[in-house]
Amino acid sequence: MDLDHCKDINDSFGHPVDDKLLITVGHRLLGAARLTDTVARMGGASSPSSPRNPDATAD
Repeated sequence: MDLDHCKDINDSFGHPVDDKLLITVGHRLLGAARLTDTVARMGGASSPSSPRNPDATAD
């Protein structure tokens, strides 16, 4: 998953607002993730989600 325009938010409103946005998105992703999923931030504004167990079925 790629969050577009995070740099624009950062440049316009500063690091605290950009950080709050990323934290909020992270919490929402965690709320939607299955127990077998991993939610992580991988540099920049990317927050990939991939299954820990590729054989797990969706709920």
